[in-house]
Amino acid sequence: MSTPTFPVAPLDDRPEVFRQALLDLAAGEVTATAVAALSDLDRAERNAFAPVWAAMASDKREAVVTWIHQLAEDRVELSFGRVLRLSLTDPSATVRQMALGSLWEDTGLDLVDPLLKMVRDDDSQDVRAEAAALLGRFIDRLVIDPDIALDPTAIRETLAAIVVDVTGPPLVRRRALEAMSGFGSDEEIDDLIDEFYNEGDSALVAGAIRSMGRTLSTRYLPTVLVEIASDDAEYRYEAALAAGELGDERAIPEVISLLEDEDTEVRAAAVTALGRIGGPNVSHALGLALSRAESDEERDALSTALEEAMLTVDPLEIGPA
Repeated sequence: MSTPTFPVAPLDDRPEVFRQALLDLAAGEVTATAVAALSDLDRAERNAFAPVWAAMASDKREAVVTWIHQLAEDRVELSFGRVLRLSLTDPSATVRQMALGSLWEDTGLDLVDPLLKMVRDDDSQDVRAEAAALLGRFIDRLVIDPDIALDPTAIRETLAAIVVDVTGPPLVRRRALEAMSGFGSDEEIDDLIDEFYNEGDSALVAGAIRSMGRTLSTRYLPTVLVEIASDDAEYRYEAALAAGELGDERAIPEVISLLEDEDTEVRAAAVTALGRIGGPNVSHALGLALSRAESDEERDALSTALEEAMLTVDPLEIGPA
């Protein structure tokens, strides 16, 4: 193994597994074992890792973040928050975007200021879009708990400025509206949704459909039901998810019809939506679809949705098989 040619912080008092991981990564050996050792870093370990990270080649840093994403999905006890925060200022847009995607379950409020900066100023529209989507998660938390230490006005004004900037990338404007719509239906948000929905740009229309669901306002249910029958697969996909967020049982027949859709992603969105809506009719439809599922991935998604749907079912409503 080659010896690093750049500074590494003293490691005499660190666990051997972490020390070995730093040496491996410094030598360009990016393995699952080495990356797993980066979980739950304390501040001193983060500081020891920082110069190693800075000296790694871009493709190696991408490999680290790829492993982090996979390990975090497979092993829920692992937490890579400090490493991922370090990655948010990486020179590589790919690394920054992948880091944002891996922070989806992170609830640290310290992320909000970096996200606001990224959504405004990042050179990559993909990174800006990912940052906007992640801000939507914090908006959801604000709606549930208005007392958390976040400034809703700063978040909303930042996103609104992006949404109304007609010179901005449609993808970024779309994600900003989707996030902002989590604040709920009001005059400003409703006007922006209407504006996007009546645009000729298909990305903005799709964003408007998703935003209808995120407002949680059933005033949008008729439009969502129309889009479930759209000829455009992306509109059907977004309408299915919107129906799931609205949670209105009147959408059940139309969403069930999408279980037979020709598009795989639309079918997956329908499964997710039905799990969120719940009820005995949904449980029956998901159970039937599960019995016909042909792939493990499809069976897993249907099983998860069925479990979620059953949470809303009164056992007395379930008749004999």
